[in-house]
Amino acid sequence: MEDAFNTWNYILETRDFKKLSALLDENVVFHTPVYLKPRIGRKLVTVILAAAITNFKNFKYNRKWFSTDKLNWALEFEAVIDGKMAKVMMRPVKQVMRFGEMQEVAIKELLVSYGIDFEVAMKQVKTESKL
Repeated sequence: MEDAFNTWNYILETRDFKKLSALLDENVVFHTPVYLKPRIGRKLVTVILAAAITNFKNFKYNRKWFSTDKLNWALEFEAVIDGKMAKVMMRPVKQVMRFGEMQEVAIKELLVSYGIDFEVAMKQVKTESKL
């Protein structure tokens, strides 16, 4: 578990996204306030997290929660998004909407770099299938 967090922190600092995919289970489920439904699957979640890391500035953890078996965890953080400080709950709503717009741009660019067609990926998300 500690190795995974050390790798995660390394990715945050260096933006070395090649290591990100290896941290995630093939069937990872990602819950975020930006999307109404959870996102499922290693490739898709890798792209979403890489886009978020790209958009975050001055990233800082506030709290961490772990399940007793240490297999599930949640991180509360704050970061500057589009010039404004936001916490993981991302209030006000305008910040959530702006972050969603920024994510869409970054995700499109990252999907291309991973060789994944954006339209195909979005159709798969809408049908709740994995990439």
